[in-house]
Order: sequence, then C-alpha cells, then structure tokens
Amino acid sequence: MANKRITNFDEDDHKATEQKFFIALGADNAWFGEMLYDIKHRWNDNGLNITDILVRQEQQIYLGSIKTHIPYSPPTKRKHITDREIKNIVSCFVDTGDDFDLQGKVINFSISIAGVGSFRINFSNDNEGACLAIRIHPHTIPQIGQIGYPQFFVKYIKSFVNETSLKIPSPKRMNENDGDAVEMINYKTAEIHGGGLILHIGPTGSGKTTAIAAEFGLLAESTTGRMLTYENPVEYRYPDTKAPVSQFELGINLKAPTGRSDFEEIPGHLLRNYPAAVLIGEARNHEEMKIVLDVASRGHLVFSTIHAINFAEAISNLLVAVGNDRSLLSALKAVVAHKLIRNSEGKIYPLLEIVIISGTLRKYLLDGDLDNLFRVIYQDGGDGLDKCTFMESLKELQRNEKILPADRLRILDSNIGLFHGYNGEQEKA
Repeated sequence: MANKRITNFDEDDHKATEQKFFIALGADNAWFGEMLYDIKHRWNDNGLNITDILVRQEQQIYLGSIKTHIPYSPPTKRKHITDREIKNIVSCFVDTGDDFDLQGKVINFSISIAGVGSFRINFSNDNEGACLAIRIHPHTIPQIGQIGYPQFFVKYIKSFVNETSLKIPSPKRMNENDGDAVEMINYKTAEIHGGGLILHIGPTGSGKTTAIAAEFGLLAESTTGRMLTYENPVEYRYPDTKAPVSQFELGINLKAPTGRSDFEEIPGHLLRNYPAAVLIGEARNHEEMKIVLDVASRGHLVFSTIHAINFAEAISNLLVAVGNDRSLLSALKAVVAHKLIRNSEGKIYPLLEIVIISGTLRKYLLDGDLDNLFRVIYQDGGDGLDKCTFMESLKELQRNEKILPADRLRILDSNIGLFHGYNGEQEKA
C-alpha cells in the first residue's frame, strides 16, 4: 500500500474541522461524512454505544453494538452504496496509485475527526462485492476513571509516575559577561519510572484499545518523557499532551525491507529513540509476542495486546511463545482481560479480569507452575493479591445493581469458557 493522504482532521474549532473533512471528501463522497456525523449526533450522543459500521456494495448498511446489528438509513435516504462509491472513499485517504482495481485487496487505514471520533477502517471484498468495516472510537482520550477499573489498578498505573525536579537555566537571559554564572532555577516535572509489560487481552470490540488509550493518556498528561506508539493502523491520537508522543504506522511510517515483517523493525527503531513508554499494537502470533516481551525486558514500560479470553489462556499462550526463554516472562507486570456485557435493559458494562504479577505469582510463572498459579488466583481467593477475576467482577456488577441475578446466570451460562474453573451447577446452587 502506498502513502496515505490527509487522515487527521483537527482544526481549532469543530466547524472548521467539519469543513476541512468535507473538502477532503469532495461532493461525490459527502454521503460518507454525513453518515459519520449522523451516527455521532443522532445515535451515540443519545446514549447508544455504536462501535461498528458495515457498508457493503448494493446492500443495507448496518450499525454494530456488541455483536448486535441494527439496519441503518443514511440521512440522504439512500438505500444502497455502489462499488465505485466505496472505492472512492478508500482513494480519499489512501494513495491507491493509478490502478483502481482493488479486487482481492485488503486495505487498512484510519481517520480522526475532532468532535466526531477516530475510525479504523478495513476495505475488502466479500462474495457480493466491496465492503467497508468501520470501527468507531471516541476522538478524545478517555479518562482512566471512565473504564470501570477497580481502584487498586488505577493506583497501580499511577504508581509509574514519579514526581521529580531538575535544575535548569532560567529562561530569562541576563547580559552576563563570558564566564559569569548562569542563573539556575528549579523545574518541577514528572517521569515514568520502572518498566515491564502491561498486557491487555480480549476479543475484538471488548474495550482493549480504549482502555490502553486511557492508561497511555494518563501517563502522557502526567509526565514529559517521550512516548511512542507502533500501530496498524494508528487509532487514538495524542496531539496536545505534556509528553511528546510520536506515532508510527507499521507499513507506512515504519516499513521493513523484503524478507522481514514490519513488526520486527520495532525493537531497533524503539531503542534508537529512547522512549519513556511504548504502545505496541496487537501481537498476532508467538513471534510477535516474544518481541513485545523482549522490548519490555529492556526496561521500557510497554502496553500491548493479544487475543485471549482470560488470564489463564493468556499465560498459556505466552509460555508457548517464549519457549525455553522463560526468563522473558519476568517482564510481565500485569494482565488485563476485557469483556463487554449487556444487561436485560440493554445497558452495556465492562467485565474485567485483572492480575498484577508479583511475589509468589511471579515465582510460579517463571517456574512454569500453572497449577499453583491458577489455583492461587481462581480457587484460593487470592488473599493479599492485587487481582480480580471475571467471576468477582460479575458479582460486583450485581452488588451494584447494574445487572440482575437472572442477568448473571445468563452471562455465566453463555460464557462458560470465560470463567476459569467455573462450575455452573455449583454457582446456581
């Protein structure tokens, strides 16, 4: 895929942003912008949680919310979008070259519109023709308090921020003669201390990306060290934070020579840029998981994701990934598993499984002693540990009257693989 066109629309005010976005689209593609604005203002601003848009050639447009899909009519009342119109949207934001034949091609890109959202877009062709699968994220970085984390984990993320001060030359320049002393002042700042891997897991659409953005954004607003992201495509933007954040799109801003994957370029590039913290997009296979652990083992604070349903599955995958290099697992600091659930009233809540790896847990992990590791977390109650399981999170939702007892049993029965060691009959009793 060639270089992208303008994809970040963030002017001084939202009206100017809207104007710039529609100019980039052009009159023939205005339907796309009208659809995005309509979904934002008429749907999500009124309490809906629309996270996906599916546009297919000559077929009904659908909006998605946690695997529930709703038919959608664009504000122009157009029923179907043509093959040419779908491909025109791709060419607005991706330089496809002179060859407009996109049959069989898969193209991933993202756009960001201030006041509307960030959109991760996949173009492909199914049996019926061209498709756009669009994932919606809020444009603004969410606050960590909005994620639904237990207090122990919020405190843990904040513990990486260390207030400090430096002696720097005063910005007020005096007419000193050569050799005169320079006035030094005390400059208060904060730095990220400590390293390791904060690993987020869960299926697509479970809240991983938003949660990482909240954690990464907290550090970017609290410290001043350089921070890097490596993504495909870039999703949340961090334009005006205290810390300078540089974002690299794999395959575009960071491209490997023939014979190497773009992911393999991350460690060398990262080390030359000396970051305080790093966000690495999804590690899709065991080789990429090992690269992420290797980077985290070098003293950097790293945030990344893999696909696994719970802590137990994530640890099993990592053990396979590292093979005989089990010492790499010492870089793992915490695992955060995500799942979104819907109650009987249609309201959506996060279900979380969080384990901070320390003390006895770290010993069991490095020894590969999964029986004792999982026993302590899932069966013994984990007294004194900073952790919560999916089962504990589910019961907490019921205690807070966000779900009914019937909701809890329905969720348990439909997600048995999620709850490690869960015995349905015992729970009902």
